[in-house]
Amino acid sequence: MRKVIFFVILFFFTSLSFGKNVVIFEFYNKEGNNIPTASVGVLKSILQFTKFFPNARISDSSFDVKNRNVKDIIKAVPGYDNYIIGFYSYKNNVYYYNVSIYDSSGETLTTFSASSEDLFDIADSLMSKIFSFYSGKTTGFATLELQLDVAVGKRYTIILNDEVLTSTTKTNISLRIISKVPYNILVREDDTKEVVYNKSVVLVDNETVKLVIQPEEVNFSKGDTQKGVESEELLREMFIKDLYEKVKNKLILDDKVFADIRRKIDIVPVSIRDVIYKEYSLPIGIAILACGLNVVPGLGSLIIGDNGGVGVSLLTPYISLAILVSLGEDSPLKGVFGIITLVGYGYNLVRPLIYQYYWNNRLKETLKLDRVSYIHLDASKISLNIRF
Repeated sequence: MRKVIFFVILFFFTSLSFGKNVVIFEFYNKEGNNIPTASVGVLKSILQFTKFFPNARISDSSFDVKNRNVKDIIKAVPGYDNYIIGFYSYKNNVYYYNVSIYDSSGETLTTFSASSEDLFDIADSLMSKIFSFYSGKTTGFATLELQLDVAVGKRYTIILNDEVLTSTTKTNISLRIISKVPYNILVREDDTKEVVYNKSVVLVDNETVKLVIQPEEVNFSKGDTQKGVESEELLREMFIKDLYEKVKNKLILDDKVFADIRRKIDIVPVSIRDVIYKEYSLPIGIAILACGLNVVPGLGSLIIGDNGGVGVSLLTPYISLAILVSLGEDSPLKGVFGIITLVGYGYNLVRPLIYQYYWNNRLKETLKLDRVSYIHLDASKISLNIRF
């Protein structure tokens, strides 16, 4: 009975989690010994891009999945939403790959294949298909060339979307990146820890942009100036469109998505942010109406989009009521579960108001409308404590 009480309370306080926590395993040769470049090399090439995926956190595992049942793999490596498992064969100088994505129950979500004599082409193809699955859109590649030109004796760290690229005094970096994805470039002076350069860019398919980075300013190389301007405009348009989708689908409740938007939201005019807030905030009148509808547990929460509230409102009072009914007349736990039932039903009635308060504040914080005034700060004056 203690276990029952524990799980009732655990479910009562369980919150929803958005976004996908994904694990990918080394590809294996179905017909012979593994070829290192085809098994590990292709995987590492894919992981160079997946760390910039906006909608999934993808990590790798060295667990040997060859000749193992999918459900046995999930039992051996638990705790992930999705599992990416793939194998290949090598015939007549051509590599043939077959990759599947499974959910945590072992059900197949999608399967795709790729074939080529060139493993780089294989990696590109698989990465694009994985990206398309999690983002719902196709992608290509672009090239971002960075040239850091600073005073002698000073060392700077270049950071791309929170990923440290290098710490150096002067360098040239050429990056092959996923196109149509927003990238935030930070340059931090190592001695003072000040961010002396902060810029967001997005590149279209097959575009190459060279940035000459100097503290407190940036110059596009000759011939690329217009591309840079167009890229910034495209970034803003794509970011706003993506922002609408994430707010509409309530993905901002995920802490990673929330932090990512907060980091880039300054490129969106406050007037547009105000429009988004007015459109997607939950009015108090609607929340009160939902409270009334929750006389039928979960109905009002369902209507206002509180998916977590639906589960709590439906199951908590009913589970405790079912346990209460099953108890004998003289059971000392009858009073306890009677109270739990009443508390659960009472929480169900006020849940829409709790959700309305939380959602509106989350939306306001996401859009940075939680400030009294809006001040444009020079990036060169902002100090960030960036963790490595």
